[in-house]
Amino acid sequence: MTDHRTRIMDQMLNTLAEAETRSGLCANINAVGNPDIWAQYVDGQINIASRSTTFPAETIAAVGEAEIIEFEPGTYLTVLAPSRAPGDVAAWICDWFQQDLGRAKSWR
Repeated sequence: MTDHRTRIMDQMLNTLAEAETRSGLCANINAVGNPDIWAQYVDGQINIASRSTTFPAETIAAVGEAEIIEFEPGTYLTVLAPSRAPGDVAAWICDWFQQDLGRAKSWR
């Protein structure tokens, strides 16, 4: 894991850990300076920005298996997180942004 990716994940960890403390508590994650990069985590589900215009099965497979709950082409994707551990959720979010949004190619 690169230092840049580690820093990004570290910034998410407290927010994600807090969301696990109480049912219904939502963690909102936004990229500074880019409102198109966002994610929400609540009760084991990740709702995340998506540019995919077709069903993202291949992207999900590349990021890490997660059950797709809802998909709105070019807008968002909601998945059941493969793990509720904050570090795992942060890694999944980082990897999704890299794969789907084409951001932070230097993370790996």
